Amino acid sequence: MHAVALGARLHRRSLDRDLACGIAAWRSPAHAAREAQLTDRRHRRRLADALDRLLWAASAPPSMQAWGAIAPCRGSVRATAGQIRWLAARLRSDDPVAAAGVVRLEALLSDGVGPVYAPGQARELDNALTIAARWLDPEE
Repeated sequence: MHAVALGARLHRRSLDRDLACGIAAWRSPAHAAREAQLTDRRHRRRLADALDRLLWAASAPPSMQAWGAIAPCRGSVRATAGQIRWLAARLRSDDPVAAAGVVRLEALLSDGVGPVYAPGQARELDNALTIAARWLDPEE
């Protein structure tokens, strides 16, 4: 692995924060390398698969949930299922995506107290998904 790419992986949290805030990838070789990692077809497919698993977890019987896993708020996820499906399809498409949107979706899925998991936050989840969708579109 190239040294810059390895450095980008090692410092991904701070680079991801920068990219999520809209800092341009050309700012540094590390930012550019991290952007390439985040927008890579394989990474996009894994994120789309995670969105599919979220939809499944919101509709699967509780007995089929992974033990010890934080369960998503079924109501909020079901209320935004169309948006989640659209985002998964967008990530799987051949259209380019911006790293900022990828980072925002990853943060949404990994925040155990955020609107994906906290009860009664369907509106907040809808807003977060809308914002992530906007950030997925690369600047023209």
